[in-house]
Amino acid sequence: MKKLLTILLLLSFIFCFSQNRVEYDIHISLDEFKENIQIENDTMTYQYINLKNHKKNYKAFFINDKGELMINVTIKASNNRNNLTLIYSNINENNKPFLKKTSSIKNILNYPTDFVDEDLEKIFKILKEAKSIYIIEKNDIVGYDVLKKVMLKEYAKL
Repeated sequence: MKKLLTILLLLSFIFCFSQNRVEYDIHISLDEFKENIQIENDTMTYQYINLKNHKKNYKAFFINDKGELMINVTIKASNNRNNLTLIYSNINENNKPFLKKTSSIKNILNYPTDFVDEDLEKIFKILKEAKSIYIIEKNDIVGYDVLKKVMLKEYAKL
């Protein structure tokens, strides 16, 4: 009897400690986004969405020792990931877009404004750990948006 109670107690502790992972959905709003590839036929819709990192270049004007106007351009290097790829696949209508009330949508990333000068490796990690990723497409129906469930494509590191 003691062994059974010990095993049950041990299993309950393992179960309790394994439940500390928070599940969340991420929504990406594609404002002014036109860069995607879409393939459609009778039974399939496939959309390939490439989100790029928008890095700003900085210019500095100065006068050198000879009295000439010079421009110093600083270009931020990108040693890490510089794009994210999302894939929407709807085969035999198993992943249809759906309407959701705008006020009930949480955890929103706005593309491209939230992607300017950001480390895409951090955004990739957040997206990878999310329960589901949705693309928000604006709709003419006031108060509702069209959502599409997408998958995050992973690339092997170089």
